[in-house]
Amino acid sequence: MSTLVRIVKGAAIIAWSLPSRGASQRGPGHSDLNTSCEGNFQPVSAADFVSAMNPGWNLGNTLDAIPDEGSWNNPPVIASTFDDVKAAGFRSVRNPVTYADHFTGKSPDWTIDPSWLKRVAEVVDMALERDLYVIINIHYGVYNDENAICVLIAYNEVDSWKWADVTAAGANLTMIEEKIYRSWLQIGEAFGCKSERLAFEPINEPPANSPEDGAKINRMNELFLKARADSGEFNTQRVVMLVEGGMDSIKTSNWFKAPTGYSNPWALRYHYYSPCELGSQEYSTETNDDIR
Repeated sequence: MSTLVRIVKGAAIIAWSLPSRGASQRGPGHSDLNTSCEGNFQPVSAADFVSAMNPGWNLGNTLDAIPDEGSWNNPPVIASTFDDVKAAGFRSVRNPVTYADHFTGKSPDWTIDPSWLKRVAEVVDMALERDLYVIINIHYGVYNDENAICVLIAYNEVDSWKWADVTAAGANLTMIEEKIYRSWLQIGEAFGCKSERLAFEPINEPPANSPEDGAKINRMNELFLKARADSGEFNTQRVVMLVEGGMDSIKTSNWFKAPTGYSNPWALRYHYYSPCELGSQEYSTETNDDIR
C-alpha cells in the first residue's frame, strides 16, 4: 500500500493506493488489449501511479466552473499553464470538469455536447504532452455542509448537487444511475486511447448521510467501472480513483466497499479540509456570516 498526499487550495487530498488483480499486475510494457488505438499504453498499478503523480496541482475553477469555462473569472486554459506547472516541480494535474450545463440530450442517452468533450480533451492533451499525469472527473463546484469543518459557499446548479445527490428528498435514483453510466460511457469513448498517464475519478464529493447513502455511492462506483469496461480501448486497464460519501475520511472508512469483477487498478480517494487556514483565509471554521 502507498499513500499520496496532495495539497491544493483548502484541502489535503489523500489517496490510498491498492494494487488490483488481473491486467494491472503484469509487467511494464505489457498490454493484451485488442483496440483500435494508435497510441501506446503501458499498464501501471494504482500504487505506482499514485507514487509517480506526487506532488500534484489542481486546475480549479476552470472547466468545473458554472455554466462554462471562464464563468468564475479564470481565463481559458492555455498550454503554457502546464509549462509553468511542470517547471514548478509538479508531476500531475487534477482537472475537475462539470457537465451539468453541457448535456444536449435527455434520458436515456444523456448526450454530452461533443464540443465540450473536445475542449476537455484539448486541456488534457496539453498536460499529457508535457508528460504530466492527469485526473479528470465529474465535478460540481463547492458544497455547503452544516456539519463540515469548513463552511463553503454553496453552488447548487452543479453535477453532484444538481442531479447526483442521493440524499435529496425524492431523489430519482434511476435517473442518477442512468446518468452516471451514460456520462462515463461517453467520456470513456472520448478518452479511451489516451495514455496510461490519464486516470478517471467518478464524481467529486457525492453527498451521503447514512450507510444506505453510502451503498448508493458504492453503486455509482460500480456503474462507473461498468462504463469503463463497456467503453473499451485502453479503459479496462486504466487507473481509476474510487470515492465514498462526501469523499469524507470517516464515511469512506465505514461505508466504502471494494468493487469486484473489474480489472482496473484502483485507488481510494478522500478529501481532508483541516485546518482550513492551510489553503485560504476566505474559508471560515465558524458560520456563513464569517465568510468574506
